[in-house]
Amino acid sequence: MTEKHVEKKRILVGDRVTLVQRGKKRIWQMDFYYNGHRILTTKTRNLKIARKKALVVEAQLIQGTFGSNIQENRIVRTDLADAIKQFMEYRVTEGNRPGTIARYSSILDRFSDFASKARVQRVDQVTVPLFDRYRSMRKPVISGHSLWQESRLLKDFLHWCFTRGYIETSLLANEKFHVPNVKKKSVLALEQVNLILGSATPSRQTMFSVLALIGIRSGELRNLLTEDVDLENGWIYIVSRKGRETKTGQDWKVPIHPRLRDVLLRYQPNKTGWYFTAMASEKYPDGNHHIDPDDLNDDFKATLRRVGIPDGQKSGGFTLHSLRHFFKSHAIAQGVPREYVDDWQGHTPNYKVASDAYVHVQDDDSQRWIRRIDFSEIEDVPTARNNRANQIPSNKNGLNAKRTMTHGDSS
Repeated sequence: MTEKHVEKKRILVGDRVTLVQRGKKRIWQMDFYYNGHRILTTKTRNLKIARKKALVVEAQLIQGTFGSNIQENRIVRTDLADAIKQFMEYRVTEGNRPGTIARYSSILDRFSDFASKARVQRVDQVTVPLFDRYRSMRKPVISGHSLWQESRLLKDFLHWCFTRGYIETSLLANEKFHVPNVKKKSVLALEQVNLILGSATPSRQTMFSVLALIGIRSGELRNLLTEDVDLENGWIYIVSRKGRETKTGQDWKVPIHPRLRDVLLRYQPNKTGWYFTAMASEKYPDGNHHIDPDDLNDDFKATLRRVGIPDGQKSGGFTLHSLRHFFKSHAIAQGVPREYVDDWQGHTPNYKVASDAYVHVQDDDSQRWIRRIDFSEIEDVPTARNNRANQIPSNKNGLNAKRTMTHGDSS
Protein backbone atom coordinates (compact mmCIF):
# COMPACT_ATOMS: atom_id res chain seq x y z
CA MET A 1 0.00 0.00 0.00
CA THR A 2 1.18 3.49 -0.71
CA GLU A 3 1.42 6.43 1.62
CA LYS A 4 0.37 9.90 0.59
CA HIS A 5 1.00 13.14 2.47
CA VAL A 6 -2.36 14.88 2.48
CA GLU A 7 -1.27 17.89 4.52
CA LYS A 8 1.07 18.77 7.33
CA LYS A 9 0.84 16.31 10.23
CA ARG A 10 -1.57 14.00 8.33
CA ILE A 11 -0.50 10.82 6.55
CA LEU A 12 -2.97 8.80 4.52
CA VAL A 13 -2.24 5.08 4.92
CA GLY A 14 -4.01 3.11 2.17
CA ASP A 15 -7.53 4.25 1.36
CA ARG A 16 -9.31 4.35 4.71
CA VAL A 17 -6.91 5.07 7.57
CA THR A 18 -5.20 8.39 8.20
CA LEU A 19 -2.46 9.04 10.74
CA VAL A 20 -2.85 12.40 12.46
CA GLN A 21 -0.21 14.06 14.61
CA ARG A 22 -1.81 16.01 17.44
CA GLY A 23 -0.86 18.35 20.26
CA LYS A 24 2.37 19.69 21.65
CA LYS A 25 3.54 16.15 22.42
CA ARG A 26 3.18 15.26 18.72
CA ILE A 27 1.16 12.11 19.35
CA TRP A 28 0.14 10.00 16.34
CA GLN A 29 -3.44 8.77 16.17
CA MET A 30 -5.33 6.63 13.68
CA ASP A 31 -8.37 8.37 12.22
CA PHE A 32 -10.94 6.26 10.34
CA TYR A 33 -14.64 5.42 10.13
CA TYR A 34 -16.24 2.12 11.14
CA ASN A 35 -19.95 1.35 11.10
CA GLY A 36 -20.74 5.01 10.59
CA HIS A 37 -18.70 6.12 13.60
CA ARG A 38 -15.44 8.01 13.53
CA ILE A 39 -12.68 6.22 15.44
CA LEU A 40 -9.61 7.92 16.91
CA THR A 41 -7.20 5.46 18.43
CA THR A 42 -3.56 4.31 18.82
CA LYS A 43 -1.68 7.02 20.68
CA THR A 44 2.07 6.85 20.18
CA ARG A 45 4.92 9.22 19.38
CA ASN A 46 6.63 6.58 17.25
CA LEU A 47 5.58 7.01 13.61
CA LYS A 48 6.95 3.57 12.67
CA ILE A 49 4.75 1.83 15.27
CA ALA A 50 1.73 3.95 14.34
CA ARG A 51 2.20 3.12 10.64
CA LYS A 52 2.38 -0.63 11.32
CA LYS A 53 -0.82 -0.56 13.36
CA ALA A 54 -2.54 1.56 10.74
CA LEU A 55 -1.66 -0.95 8.01
CA VAL A 56 -3.15 -3.77 10.07
CA VAL A 57 -6.38 -1.83 10.63
CA GLU A 58 -6.48 -0.86 6.94
CA ALA A 59 -6.29 -4.53 5.96
CA GLN A 60 -8.99 -5.51 8.49
CA LEU A 61 -11.32 -2.81 7.19
CA ILE A 62 -10.88 -4.00 3.61
CA GLN A 63 -11.39 -7.66 4.56
CA GLY A 64 -14.35 -6.85 6.80
CA THR A 65 -12.75 -8.42 9.85
CA PHE A 66 -12.17 -5.26 11.88
CA GLY A 67 -14.00 -5.47 15.20
CA SER A 68 -14.45 -9.23 15.06
CA ASN A 69 -12.02 -9.72 17.93
CA ILE A 70 -13.95 -7.22 20.00
CA GLN A 71 -17.21 -9.01 19.31
CA GLU A 72 -15.71 -12.42 20.12
CA ASN A 73 -14.03 -11.33 23.36
CA ARG A 74 -16.68 -8.88 24.40
CA ILE A 75 -17.67 -8.92 28.06
CA VAL A 76 -21.23 -9.95 28.85
CA ARG A 77 -23.72 -7.12 28.59
CA THR A 78 -23.18 -4.83 31.57
CA ASP A 79 -25.72 -2.85 33.57
CA LEU A 80 -25.13 0.89 33.47
CA ALA A 81 -25.06 1.06 37.27
CA ASP A 82 -22.41 -1.68 37.44
CA ALA A 83 -20.27 0.05 34.83
CA ILE A 84 -20.47 3.32 36.77
CA LYS A 85 -19.40 1.53 39.95
CA GLN A 86 -16.41 0.00 38.17
CA PHE A 87 -15.51 3.33 36.57
CA MET A 88 -15.52 5.06 39.95
CA GLU A 89 -13.29 2.33 41.39
CA TYR A 90 -10.95 2.97 38.48
CA ARG A 91 -10.96 6.72 39.21
CA VAL A 92 -10.10 6.03 42.87
CA THR A 93 -7.18 3.89 41.73
CA GLU A 94 -6.08 6.72 39.46
CA GLY A 95 -5.79 8.97 42.51
CA ASN A 96 -8.87 11.20 42.30
CA ARG A 97 -9.61 12.93 45.61
CA PRO A 98 -12.71 12.04 47.69
CA GLY A 99 -14.44 15.30 46.76
CA THR A 100 -13.89 14.62 43.07
CA ILE A 101 -15.12 11.05 43.44
CA ALA A 102 -18.28 12.25 45.18
CA ARG A 103 -18.93 14.83 42.45
CA TYR A 104 -18.33 12.34 39.62
CA SER A 105 -20.56 9.73 41.30
CA SER A 106 -23.37 12.25 41.66
CA ILE A 107 -23.23 13.20 37.97
CA LEU A 108 -23.08 9.61 36.69
CA ASP A 109 -25.84 8.43 39.05
CA ARG A 110 -28.03 11.26 37.78
CA PHE A 111 -27.38 10.18 34.20
CA SER A 112 -28.16 6.56 35.15
CA ASP A 113 -31.51 7.62 36.67
CA PHE A 114 -32.30 9.62 33.52
CA ALA A 115 -31.42 6.63 31.33
CA SER A 116 -33.52 4.31 33.49
CA LYS A 117 -36.60 6.48 32.93
CA ALA A 118 -35.95 6.06 29.21
CA ARG A 119 -35.85 2.27 29.78
CA VAL A 120 -32.10 2.12 29.22
CA GLN A 121 -30.56 -0.29 31.69
CA ARG A 122 -27.36 -1.46 29.98
CA VAL A 123 -24.32 0.43 28.76
CA ASP A 124 -24.71 -0.91 25.21
CA GLN A 125 -28.20 0.63 25.08
CA VAL A 126 -26.86 4.17 25.58
CA THR A 127 -27.10 6.26 22.40
CA VAL A 128 -25.99 9.70 21.31
CA PRO A 129 -29.63 10.92 21.14
CA LEU A 130 -30.08 9.84 24.78
CA PHE A 131 -27.00 11.85 25.72
CA ASP A 132 -28.34 14.87 23.80
CA ARG A 133 -31.67 14.68 25.62
CA TYR A 134 -29.85 14.51 28.95
CA ARG A 135 -27.88 17.68 28.10
CA SER A 136 -31.08 19.45 27.06
CA MET A 137 -32.66 18.50 30.39
CA ARG A 138 -29.68 19.78 32.39
CA LYS A 139 -29.00 23.00 30.51
CA PRO A 140 -31.75 25.16 32.13
CA VAL A 141 -30.79 24.20 35.69
CA ILE A 142 -26.97 24.41 35.74
CA SER A 143 -24.34 26.86 34.56
CA GLY A 144 -22.63 26.57 31.19
CA HIS A 145 -19.40 25.56 32.87
CA SER A 146 -21.12 22.82 34.88
CA LEU A 147 -22.80 21.51 31.71
CA TRP A 148 -19.41 21.38 30.00
CA GLN A 149 -17.90 19.49 32.96
CA GLU A 150 -20.74 16.95 33.00
CA SER A 151 -20.46 16.42 29.25
CA ARG A 152 -16.72 15.86 29.49
CA LEU A 153 -17.17 13.34 32.29
CA LEU A 154 -19.81 11.38 30.37
CA LYS A 155 -17.56 11.37 27.31
CA ASP A 156 -14.69 9.99 29.40
CA PHE A 157 -16.98 7.40 31.00
CA LEU A 158 -18.31 6.12 27.67
CA HIS A 159 -14.80 5.97 26.22
CA TRP A 160 -13.71 3.97 29.27
CA CYS A 161 -16.64 1.60 28.62
CA PHE A 162 -15.42 1.24 25.04
CA THR A 163 -11.90 0.37 26.15
CA ARG A 164 -13.36 -2.29 28.47
CA GLY A 165 -15.43 -3.80 25.69
CA TYR A 166 -18.80 -2.82 27.16
CA ILE A 167 -19.82 -0.92 24.02
CA GLU A 168 -18.75 -1.34 20.41
CA THR A 169 -17.63 2.24 19.77
CA SER A 170 -16.62 5.28 21.73
CA LEU A 171 -19.92 7.08 21.17
CA LEU A 172 -18.72 10.62 21.85
CA ALA A 173 -15.17 10.35 20.50
CA ASN A 174 -15.86 12.95 17.82
CA GLU A 175 -17.83 15.31 20.06
CA LYS A 176 -16.27 18.64 20.94
CA PHE A 177 -18.14 20.59 23.59
CA HIS A 178 -18.15 24.36 23.67
CA VAL A 179 -16.06 25.68 26.52
CA PRO A 180 -18.01 28.58 28.07
CA ASN A 181 -16.28 31.86 28.63
CA VAL A 182 -15.23 32.27 32.25
CA LYS A 183 -16.88 35.33 33.69
CA LYS A 184 -14.87 37.45 36.07
CA LYS A 185 -16.20 37.05 39.56
CA SER A 186 -16.72 39.91 41.93
CA VAL A 187 -14.08 40.21 44.63
CA LEU A 188 -14.50 41.79 48.04
CA ALA A 189 -12.67 45.08 48.49
CA LEU A 190 -10.53 45.86 51.51
CA GLU A 191 -13.15 48.34 52.75
CA GLN A 192 -15.81 45.63 52.60
CA VAL A 193 -13.64 43.21 54.55
CA ASN A 194 -13.29 46.03 57.06
CA LEU A 195 -17.07 46.22 57.46
CA ILE A 196 -17.45 42.46 57.76
CA LEU A 197 -14.80 42.07 60.46
CA GLY A 198 -16.14 45.05 62.34
CA SER A 199 -19.66 43.63 62.42
CA ALA A 200 -18.77 40.02 63.31
CA THR A 201 -18.87 38.60 66.84
CA PRO A 202 -15.47 38.05 68.50
CA SER A 203 -14.91 34.37 67.68
CA ARG A 204 -16.37 34.74 64.19
CA GLN A 205 -14.17 37.79 63.69
CA THR A 206 -11.15 35.63 64.53
CA MET A 207 -12.17 32.90 62.08
CA PHE A 208 -13.06 35.38 59.34
CA SER A 209 -9.68 37.07 59.91
CA VAL A 210 -7.81 33.80 59.35
CA LEU A 211 -9.69 33.21 56.10
CA ALA A 212 -9.18 36.79 54.91
CA LEU A 213 -5.55 37.29 55.94
CA ILE A 214 -4.01 34.00 54.75
CA GLY A 215 -6.68 32.72 52.34
CA ILE A 216 -7.14 29.10 53.44
CA ARG A 217 -10.34 27.13 52.80
CA SER A 218 -13.06 26.87 55.43
CA GLY A 219 -12.58 23.08 55.57
CA GLU A 220 -8.91 23.63 56.32
CA LEU A 221 -9.88 26.09 59.05
CA ARG A 222 -12.19 23.49 60.57
CA ASN A 223 -9.46 20.83 60.60
CA LEU A 224 -6.82 22.97 62.30
CA LEU A 225 -5.44 21.49 65.50
CA THR A 226 -3.78 23.54 68.21
CA GLU A 227 -0.45 21.99 67.26
CA ASP A 228 -0.85 23.27 63.68
CA VAL A 229 -0.63 26.93 64.69
CA ASP A 230 2.95 28.04 65.40
CA LEU A 231 2.78 31.68 66.41
CA GLU A 232 6.38 31.70 67.62
CA ASN A 233 7.81 30.88 64.21
CA GLY A 234 4.99 32.40 62.20
CA TRP A 235 3.45 29.38 60.42
CA ILE A 236 0.08 27.68 60.13
CA TYR A 237 0.38 24.06 58.99
CA ILE A 238 -2.32 22.61 56.75
CA VAL A 239 -2.14 18.85 57.31
CA SER A 240 -3.95 16.12 55.38
CA ARG A 241 -4.96 13.52 57.96
CA LYS A 242 -6.85 10.27 57.53
CA GLY A 243 -10.54 11.05 57.44
CA ARG A 244 -9.73 14.78 57.26
CA GLU A 245 -7.82 14.92 54.00
CA THR A 246 -7.10 18.22 52.28
CA LYS A 247 -8.58 18.84 48.85
CA THR A 248 -5.34 17.85 47.10
CA GLY A 249 -4.24 15.27 49.66
CA GLN A 250 -1.07 17.29 50.27
CA ASP A 251 0.40 19.06 53.32
CA TRP A 252 1.71 22.61 53.23
CA LYS A 253 2.30 25.58 55.49
CA VAL A 254 1.21 29.20 55.32
CA PRO A 255 3.11 32.16 56.76
CA ILE A 256 1.16 34.15 59.34
CA HIS A 257 0.65 37.80 58.47
CA PRO A 258 1.69 40.15 61.33
CA ARG A 259 -1.86 41.49 61.53
CA LEU A 260 -3.23 37.98 61.92
CA ARG A 261 -0.61 37.13 64.51
CA ASP A 262 -1.92 39.99 66.68
CA VAL A 263 -5.43 38.55 66.37
CA LEU A 264 -4.39 35.00 67.25
CA LEU A 265 -2.33 36.15 70.24
CA ARG A 266 -5.58 37.41 71.77
CA TYR A 267 -7.49 34.24 70.96
CA GLN A 268 -7.65 31.52 73.63
CA PRO A 269 -7.80 28.07 72.00
CA ASN A 270 -7.91 24.74 73.77
CA LYS A 271 -4.53 23.41 74.82
CA THR A 272 -5.05 20.34 72.64
CA GLY A 273 -7.48 19.23 69.97
CA TRP A 274 -9.33 21.50 67.58
CA TYR A 275 -7.98 25.03 67.33
CA PHE A 276 -11.45 26.42 66.63
CA THR A 277 -14.44 24.81 68.33
CA ALA A 278 -18.20 25.18 68.14
CA MET A 279 -20.36 26.33 71.01
CA ALA A 280 -21.27 23.83 73.71
CA SER A 281 -24.32 21.78 72.82
CA GLU A 282 -26.36 18.89 74.23
CA LYS A 283 -24.23 16.44 72.25
CA TYR A 284 -20.96 18.23 73.07
CA PRO A 285 -21.54 19.89 76.46
CA ASP A 286 -17.85 20.76 76.81
CA GLY A 287 -17.86 22.67 73.53
CA ASN A 288 -14.88 20.70 72.24
CA HIS A 289 -16.31 19.79 68.84
CA HIS A 290 -14.94 21.21 65.58
CA ILE A 291 -16.75 24.04 63.83
CA ASP A 292 -19.18 23.43 60.98
CA PRO A 293 -18.20 25.32 57.78
CA ASP A 294 -21.87 25.47 56.74
CA ASP A 295 -22.80 27.20 59.99
CA LEU A 296 -19.82 29.51 59.56
CA ASN A 297 -20.95 30.35 56.03
CA ASP A 298 -24.49 31.09 57.26
CA ASP A 299 -23.09 33.44 59.90
CA PHE A 300 -20.88 35.09 57.30
CA LYS A 301 -23.83 35.75 54.99
CA ALA A 302 -25.84 37.08 57.91
CA THR A 303 -22.96 39.46 58.63
CA LEU A 304 -22.98 40.56 54.99
CA ARG A 305 -26.66 41.40 55.21
CA ARG A 306 -26.08 43.44 58.37
CA VAL A 307 -23.58 45.67 56.58
CA GLY A 308 -25.50 45.84 53.30
CA ILE A 309 -23.24 43.63 51.16
CA PRO A 310 -24.97 41.17 48.77
CA ASP A 311 -24.81 37.55 49.92
CA GLY A 312 -25.22 34.20 48.17
CA GLN A 313 -23.90 32.99 44.83
CA LYS A 314 -27.31 32.66 43.19
CA SER A 315 -28.02 36.34 43.75
CA GLY A 316 -24.57 37.39 42.57
CA GLY A 317 -23.36 38.06 46.09
CA PHE A 318 -20.58 36.71 48.28
CA THR A 319 -20.04 33.65 50.45
CA LEU A 320 -17.45 32.58 53.00
CA HIS A 321 -15.22 31.33 50.16
CA SER A 322 -15.08 34.91 48.89
CA LEU A 323 -12.57 35.70 51.65
CA ARG A 324 -10.18 33.25 49.96
CA HIS A 325 -10.70 35.03 46.65
CA PHE A 326 -10.13 38.37 48.37
CA PHE A 327 -6.81 37.25 49.80
CA LYS A 328 -5.50 35.98 46.47
CA SER A 329 -6.61 39.07 44.56
CA HIS A 330 -5.26 41.47 47.18
CA ALA A 331 -1.94 39.64 47.59
CA ILE A 332 -1.26 39.59 43.85
CA ALA A 333 -2.27 43.25 43.56
CA GLN A 334 0.29 43.97 46.30
CA GLY A 335 3.03 42.42 44.16
CA VAL A 336 3.32 38.96 45.69
CA PRO A 337 4.44 36.46 43.00
CA ARG A 338 1.63 34.14 41.94
CA GLU A 339 3.67 31.01 42.71
CA TYR A 340 3.87 32.08 46.36
CA VAL A 341 0.16 32.80 46.63
CA ASP A 342 -0.67 29.48 44.96
CA ASP A 343 1.66 27.69 47.36
CA TRP A 344 0.03 29.34 50.38
CA GLN A 345 -3.42 28.35 49.12
CA GLY A 346 -2.45 24.74 48.46
CA HIS A 347 -2.97 24.84 44.71
CA THR A 348 -1.45 21.94 42.78
CA PRO A 349 1.49 23.25 40.69
CA ASN A 350 0.75 23.53 36.96
CA TYR A 351 4.09 23.18 35.21
CA LYS A 352 3.66 24.73 31.77
CA VAL A 353 7.32 24.29 30.89
CA ALA A 354 9.98 21.99 32.32
CA SER A 355 11.83 24.84 34.03
CA ASP A 356 8.74 25.57 36.17
CA ALA A 357 9.41 22.37 38.10
CA TYR A 358 12.62 23.93 39.43
CA VAL A 359 10.88 27.00 40.91
CA HIS A 360 10.70 26.51 44.67
CA VAL A 361 9.08 28.63 47.36
CA GLN A 362 11.64 29.43 50.06
CA ASP A 363 10.61 29.93 53.70
CA ASP A 364 12.50 33.20 54.19
CA ASP A 365 11.05 34.66 51.00
CA SER A 366 7.61 33.40 51.94
CA GLN A 367 7.76 35.26 55.26
CA ARG A 368 9.09 38.36 53.52
CA TRP A 369 6.30 38.38 50.93
CA ILE A 370 3.50 37.88 53.47
CA ARG A 371 4.77 40.88 55.45
CA ARG A 372 4.67 43.03 52.33
CA ILE A 373 0.90 42.67 51.98
CA ASP A 374 -0.74 45.83 53.26
CA PHE A 375 -3.86 45.23 55.32
CA SER A 376 -3.50 48.52 57.21
CA GLU A 377 -6.76 49.88 55.80
CA ILE A 378 -8.71 47.31 57.78
CA GLU A 379 -9.95 49.41 60.65
CA ASP A 380 -12.56 48.91 63.32
CA VAL A 381 -16.08 49.85 62.28
CA PRO A 382 -18.70 50.67 64.94
CA THR A 383 -21.62 48.25 64.75
CA ALA A 384 -24.98 47.82 66.39
CA ARG A 385 -23.31 45.64 69.00
CA ASN A 386 -20.90 48.39 70.06
CA ASN A 387 -22.55 51.54 71.32
CA ARG A 388 -20.54 54.57 72.34
CA ALA A 389 -20.51 53.55 75.97
CA ASN A 390 -18.74 50.26 75.39
CA GLN A 391 -16.68 50.81 72.23
CA ILE A 392 -13.26 49.18 72.47
CA PRO A 393 -10.21 50.89 70.97
CA SER A 394 -8.82 49.17 67.92
CA ASN A 395 -5.23 48.78 66.80
CA LYS A 396 -3.89 49.63 63.36
CA ASN A 397 -4.94 46.17 62.11
CA GLY A 398 -8.58 47.20 62.34
CA LEU A 399 -9.37 44.45 64.83
CA ASN A 400 -10.40 45.08 68.41
CA ALA A 401 -7.11 45.12 70.28
CA LYS A 402 -8.38 44.59 73.82
CA ARG A 403 -11.15 42.14 73.16
CA THR A 404 -10.54 38.64 74.49
CA MET A 405 -11.67 36.05 71.97
CA THR A 406 -12.84 32.67 73.19
CA HIS A 407 -13.76 29.60 71.24
CA GLY A 408 -17.33 29.41 72.52
CA ASP A 409 -18.73 32.56 70.86
CA SER A 410 -20.87 32.47 67.72
CA SER A 411 -23.07 34.73 65.71
